Amino acid sequence: MNEPENIGGRIAANFRRANIAEGLAIQMFRPFSAIAEVEREEDHGIDLIATLLQRDGLSMVAEDSFLVQVKTHTAASFVFKGEGIKWLCQLQLPYFPVIANLNDATVALYTLNSSQWILHNCVVEKFVFRVEDEMDDIDDFSLGKPLMQWSISDCAHVDFPKWAYSVLKPAIKIEAMNQLYGRMSRFVELVGGTYYFKDRNANGLPNDPPRSGTITEITPWNHETIRDAVASVLGPFANSVANTPGLEDRSEDLLKLRESVRRLGVDPDPSNKWGEIAQEMAGWAKKRKEDKA
Repeated sequence: MNEPENIGGRIAANFRRANIAEGLAIQMFRPFSAIAEVEREEDHGIDLIATLLQRDGLSMVAEDSFLVQVKTHTAASFVFKGEGIKWLCQLQLPYFPVIANLNDATVALYTLNSSQWILHNCVVEKFVFRVEDEMDDIDDFSLGKPLMQWSISDCAHVDFPKWAYSVLKPAIKIEAMNQLYGRMSRFVELVGGTYYFKDRNANGLPNDPPRSGTITEITPWNHETIRDAVASVLGPFANSVANTPGLEDRSEDLLKLRESVRRLGVDPDPSNKWGEIAQEMAGWAKKRKEDKA
């Protein structure tokens, strides 16, 4: 195999352009997020880890984290195949593709929301996400329209951080849920976009911020994951019900729930603690009734 000879004093023009695009995107995320850059030797598809910031008086409060992969507009394709698809679906944080346009100093943030169900159910073996106008192959999937797009001049405006926060906060929540429940074949549509800072309202916020849309549930294939999730959440649910102020005596309902779920093949109470919880619920309900008498 003939490899290009490295004669020194040179670097591929497209490689340098990609570095500049990534640097531009990093700086344009800083007004509304804390940034941890991923070193190139550790870059397996993620260029930066960002944490959304919200102003609280003179402080900035760190909130939700998310992952970003940056491409320059001249080579804006996001490729996943084989183990890469599995890696993408198993991420613990939501992933956002970003395209940096060096010609007009803008950044566009996209989501994979419309393709989540295809990704998690491994319908195809290769995904190449591109902008609509550049799709020309059977493996190409549309990125759709950007969720948000902003310019470097937008970043200097005093209202920009809270505008960006208001767009990203609900989007991160929706995509985080899709990462978590996607492996159970449950997906939430993200409604909204494209958001531009120039279209903000009088309060400096988007007029109609992103929101949850249709919930899609596909016949699941990972039954063990679903059963584990049900068993894990019903224990805390029992304690939550037992500690709900003013709730009527639902101790019998709780025990009936346990038996019903057990008959369906999931044991939410392997230590048989729900009996004690039910007794305490009945006792507190009786006491409240006596106190009212």
